[in-house]
Amino acid sequence: MNSSPSSFSISPETTYVAELAIALQAAKKRIQELENETLLASNEPEDSNDANEQMTVVNLAGQVLSHNYARLNEVMGEQLSTMQATFLELRRKKGDEDRQREEQRRPVHTSAALHVELARERAANAELAAQNEKLKTRTVSSVELREVERENEELSTRCAELQGEVAAAATKYDALEQRYAFSKLVRESPAVKPAALLASSKWQHKHDALEKKLAELKSENAGMNRKITKLLQAPSSKPQHDHDALEKHTASVSRLSARKMPAWKGD
Repeated sequence: MNSSPSSFSISPETTYVAELAIALQAAKKRIQELENETLLASNEPEDSNDANEQMTVVNLAGQVLSHNYARLNEVMGEQLSTMQATFLELRRKKGDEDRQREEQRRPVHTSAALHVELARERAANAELAAQNEKLKTRTVSSVELREVERENEELSTRCAELQGEVAAAATKYDALEQRYAFSKLVRESPAVKPAALLASSKWQHKHDALEKKLAELKSENAGMNRKITKLLQAPSSKPQHDHDALEKHTASVSRLSARKMPAWKGD
């Protein structure tokens, strides 16, 4: 992370939400394609294996979205824990500095006391230097703090929007599931002639297309897992000397992390 006071970088949480939005749009497009194929094939005899493959692809799309939202909660929880630990460390450091200033205001009457005070101050300075090197602390300007707060508000709004889109996708999935159950009931009816259920080359072609879509979904899921791993290994949030602003920032992330993502309904 850049240590310049005037620099500001987009947080990993915002990048991850943008990636989830892209993945959600792709999943919605696939669900729409499957729905269109179901409408086109509604008046034709269809193979039970083909219908099962359609539902498998839809289920996998839902599982990918549900898994990614769960990982988003984990990443944000870890970020919150890191910020809380940093805040406690900064508060302890501020207490040490206050005690040092109080001791410096005390009168020193003897040379021995002066040497003791000097040694204590040097030890405290060495400890602070080590902590500064370890935590990579820097002063954060008020402009940057406002930018962080604005970014957190946008992130919260976007998460709420994504929750609504996931709920809509779940509704579409339920409709497809009901349509599949009705289609299965019709196929198993004694009134349907067995000859109409024989497999043909066009059903084999649809089966191959669904196999290809399934492979694409698995590849996208693997890519998303790699991105999640990269985010988990990213540097932790930068410490801040402005304690009041840091408390406000921590509370904002706590509210965001406490949001419950809707569970995806699968088989």
